[in-house]
Amino acid sequence: MPAPGEVLIRLRASALNHLDVWIRKGLPSVPKPRILGADGAGVVEALGEGVDGFDRGDSVVINPGVEAPDGAST
Repeated sequence: MPAPGEVLIRLRASALNHLDVWIRKGLPSVPKPRILGADGAGVVEALGEGVDGFDRGDSVVINPGVEAPDGAST
């Protein structure tokens, strides 16, 4: 079950990109730890409390370049 403000996505496709290569090489890039396979697409499985704008069953694309104001991935 996702925590408040989180969305659980069942991945249908994922891909590695240059960000993933930089992380593997230990180059300065993004805050660590980070899960590789940053690009993805899937279906919303569950919603944490307080999540608006998504419904269970929605098709989604994961954009690793979007971060919340506090730096957390959204």
